[in-house]
Amino acid sequence: MFIRGITDRLDKTRLSRFASHPSGSCGSRATIYMHKAYLEQTILIVNAISLLVCLGSFAVVPFLEIQLFTRNSTGCKIENDIRCFVLNTTVKWSAYSFSAGGYHLLPLLHHVIDYTEENTSLPVMISDAMKDLQMKWTKYQTIWPLDLICCLNALFLDFIRRFRRIKRLIYDSAPMFCMSLMLFATAFIRAVETFFYYNILTGASDLLNQVNSSVDIRANELDELPPHRFTLAPPKLQFTLTIIGLFASVLDITLILDYMDPV
Repeated sequence: MFIRGITDRLDKTRLSRFASHPSGSCGSRATIYMHKAYLEQTILIVNAISLLVCLGSFAVVPFLEIQLFTRNSTGCKIENDIRCFVLNTTVKWSAYSFSAGGYHLLPLLHHVIDYTEENTSLPVMISDAMKDLQMKWTKYQTIWPLDLICCLNALFLDFIRRFRRIKRLIYDSAPMFCMSLMLFATAFIRAVETFFYYNILTGASDLLNQVNSSVDIRANELDELPPHRFTLAPPKLQFTLTIIGLFASVLDITLILDYMDPV
């Protein structure tokens, strides 16, 4: 009897917070139920948004954009006047493929090497910088599948919890706790992804600055204005998705904690 009493007490404490709120007025309980239902739907929506952001930032939105500007007027006497340059081409990189962007960028860099033919150190510098950029890119590609797995697991746990609710199994503390762990891991992984992405941006920016510097030096030797200028396009959309994904995972954890709050 003593063991049965303990078991019954454990069963009561394990009941879903949605269904085991202390007794009170019908109006207050209805308000609580509506709030819990609202949290349930919001958690599902935020999970779906988090998954879409994860897929979109990796496979759809350009990860890196390098622009080549060409001088459009020989009569321009100002060295870095933006009005003297016109956009020639834009090389776009997707996060899932480093070689695709490198295939289009390397011919442009070889054109610069031909222009600065007396600078024998430039090809070595470009080769080393591209290898370093590829290594940083590989780190990002290695950790991204963990982000996707955590997002899918969070959605899967949410569906399991809803299926159990349909079967009138109202013990949902374990699925919700596991979901919060998945989302915490997602937030941590996305913070690391943001750090790797910053390293990629700084690596690409350093490469382009050194290339532009070599072009400027050669142009001064020839007593002419620099004919080309490489720039790194601001990562507006990619950075926005990165912040949204990180914010969504943290927001989802907050919603789950609010859902499990007994008050």
